[in-house]
Amino acid sequence: TLLFTRHPLSKAQIDVLLQFLYGRWSDAVVAAGYRPPHSEHGLVISRGESAGDYISKICHQGLGHQGLAAEISQAGSKKGRLASRTVPQIIDDWGDYRRESDRLLLLEWLTGMRGARHLTWSKGFRTQYLA
Repeated sequence: TLLFTRHPLSKAQIDVLLQFLYGRWSDAVVAAGYRPPHSEHGLVISRGESAGDYISKICHQGLGHQGLAAEISQAGSKKGRLASRTVPQIIDDWGDYRRESDRLLLLEWLTGMRGARHLTWSKGFRTQYLA
């Protein structure tokens, strides 16, 4: 997610934002019946200097808006950071190695994601751009 602010945020403001977002995320995870996520994993806030490079890289792959859409929607091409794995990576590992731990992770994910929306419209976006 990209978040734009009128002015650059100080380190203290970024820390407050991180705590707020982590609190909302953690509450949602716990409300869904899971243990609270560790505050050191899963939520990263970085300054916008790298956002321009990221967006231009996507759009300059010769696909324009299709490149941006593919980046957002093709989760199967993503890789987990460090020792983490994405769901498609766990599926691949299950197919290759048949580890019980991978099977249990997949069952947990399938149970948690049943009926969930993977992509949603931002409030007002659909009306504004597709009306």
